[in-house]
Amino acid sequence: MAGACNDCHTNQTVWPWYSKVPPVSFWVADHVEEGRSHFNLSAFGAYSPRQADHKLEEMIEMVEEGKMPLKSYKWGHSEARITDAQREVLIDWARAERERIGYVPEEAAPAPSGGVPNSGMVAGEAGAGAAGADADEGHL
Repeated sequence: MAGACNDCHTNQTVWPWYSKVPPVSFWVADHVEEGRSHFNLSAFGAYSPRQADHKLEEMIEMVEEGKMPLKSYKWGHSEARITDAQREVLIDWARAERERIGYVPEEAAPAPSGGVPNSGMVAGEAGAGAAGADADEGHL
C-alpha cells in the first residue's frame, strides 16, 4: 500500500522530478500538504483516541467509495492503482485499528449508572472528553 498512500499521507514523500517545476510544483505540494492534514500515518501515534478513530472512520469511507487514492494521483503513479483485494486489506486494517484503539463515541455509549452521559473516553483514560476533541473533525 506504500505506493498508493505514502506520498500524501506520511512524512516520507518521494518527490517526482515534476514536483520541482513551477507551476506544477505548487499543485503537487498543495496536494501533499492537504493529504497530510487529513491523515498522516507518520503522526498517527500523536492523535488522541478520538482523533485516530475519526480519521480511520473517514479513511474507510474514502477508500470504500473509491475516492482514495485520488484519480489525479493514479494517472502518474501506476503503483497507486489498488485492486479490490488490496482495498479490502486496507479497510480491514483500519477497522482493526479502530477496535484496538477502543474509542467509544459519546452518542454510542450507554450512560453510566449515575445518569451522566459518557465522555467519549477510552476505557481507563482519564481527563479526555471535550478537551481532547479533534478541531479538524470534518477531515480525513
